Amino acid sequence: GGGSQGDGPPGGGRPPGANMTGAAAYTFLKEPEPVTASDGNFDHLITAAEFAAAADRRFKLLDKDGDGALTLDTLPPTAVQRMGPGGGPGGERGGRGGGRHRPPGRQG
Repeated sequence: GGGSQGDGPPGGGRPPGANMTGAAAYTFLKEPEPVTASDGNFDHLITAAEFAAAADRRFKLLDKDGDGALTLDTLPPTAVQRMGPGGGPGGERGGRGGGRHRPPGRQG
């Protein structure tokens, strides 16, 4: 086993979310293809019922206190947020609290 896969080993190695691409580091659930994953019977066709059922499952996973509502305070941190200030893609500007991105040559 080594700790070369996943979100990084505790106490060292790659930071959480370092191996994620695209928007995956900004999601609440580790589901790289949420639309494709909605295909409950694997027939390569997603019906409205399958899509709604998948959305209900995801909502229940995120509604930890079971009150039927999601708030920022009750949502888990994303991989980028777990990296801390400046830890997200894009160096200093990425991640929560990493500051605003300004185009080169622009101040303030």
